[in-house]
Amino acid sequence: MRLGGEGEALPLGTGIRSLERPQVKFLLRLQFISLLAGLAGCGSSSFEGEVTPPIAPFYPTVYRIGVLAPLDAGSVEFGRGIRNSVILAVERWNAQAQPFGPFFEVVAVDDSSDPNVGLANLPQLLNTPNLVGVVGTYNSGVATAVLPTLEAEGIPLLSPGNTDPALTLGPDSNNPSRPFDNYFRLVARDDLQGPALAEYAFSNLGVTRVAILTEEKEVSQTLASNFQTRFQALGGTITALEIAPEGTTDYSLLLGNLAATSPELLFYAGEVPSGSTVRDQATGAGLAVTLMGGDGLNAQSYIDDATVSTEGDVASAPGVAVELLPSGAEFLADYQSAGFAEPATFFGPYAFDAANLLIRATVQNGPESQSVLAFLEQVNTIGVTGQLAFDQFGDALNQAVTLYVVRADVFVPDEVVKP
Repeated sequence: MRLGGEGEALPLGTGIRSLERPQVKFLLRLQFISLLAGLAGCGSSSFEGEVTPPIAPFYPTVYRIGVLAPLDAGSVEFGRGIRNSVILAVERWNAQAQPFGPFFEVVAVDDSSDPNVGLANLPQLLNTPNLVGVVGTYNSGVATAVLPTLEAEGIPLLSPGNTDPALTLGPDSNNPSRPFDNYFRLVARDDLQGPALAEYAFSNLGVTRVAILTEEKEVSQTLASNFQTRFQALGGTITALEIAPEGTTDYSLLLGNLAATSPELLFYAGEVPSGSTVRDQATGAGLAVTLMGGDGLNAQSYIDDATVSTEGDVASAPGVAVELLPSGAEFLADYQSAGFAEPATFFGPYAFDAANLLIRATVQNGPESQSVLAFLEQVNTIGVTGQLAFDQFGDALNQAVTLYVVRADVFVPDEVVKP
């Protein structure tokens, strides 16, 4: 944890949205009063020999919340929605904390959905003064790469998007052991998401034969494995499984192999932007069947970037859809009023809640790492996404999976599954 002085000066003229002009005006008034008092002390006084002491200027404390997410490349739709939602939380706090604070800033760093980029850019956060925690990452692989360093530095990482079970349960989920004491996940794991998709395919869609295409990375193969296990347990058949090597852009050969098995549904364990390519090439390979995927597919860009119809395609999300949340309408209205260029996406409300947890932890317990982590271990409150509390592994107690279907070129929530 890198904390600056207790009364670190508010950086006037900053370009960060979360610091607005009322703080600046307040400080300038105090400094003007101080100047007048100093001038009065230099002149004569009605009491001989008495000098009026100057009033010291007041500098509110400023803490910082980091964001590590795909902002420049990779799943940028999700990453920017996460960043914007953290900014929204900070702006709302700063507005109500006038005039004395403490105030918060957002320091957003790109990871491009790439573990190597995330590691390379991590020092931007490690060297940030008064950093109380980080909201991120979206990609589980990036979290796996950066968590050892963040844990060594005592910096909390609250994820609104990671779904790899190993991040909280360790490599053997049958014998769980928490690998990172500084890590907290606000969304459901893939061992809940995969089975929910399998049950929807078998029971809701009436599908009994499925072909699987998965990305090579571990989190994608985990999702595919969890889907396969549950689907076969229900009585379904996996006709074939293909693994696309990292960096694949032409899936036609793999999809041709899958098409030859005559599946009724294609399960794709991957994410945007490759999902649209897979949809196009699957149709071209004769797989004009429903395409189903996990949260990595659940983006408007999947629909918009595809050149063929995506109507009826299915994707999950590791939580409850914002449209179905009691406070969802208020969140979306506030987000829209803030004027962000990008949509909040499914993960925005979870990022918003994560940022508010860091703010509340800092204000109530203090900014030291141990104090913030102690707060997160014990917290049990209500946010936009519902109950905010964690189990002994750092997983959210509030577990749910939403199944979405593409209808009229939009992903529409169709069913919420809770374990």
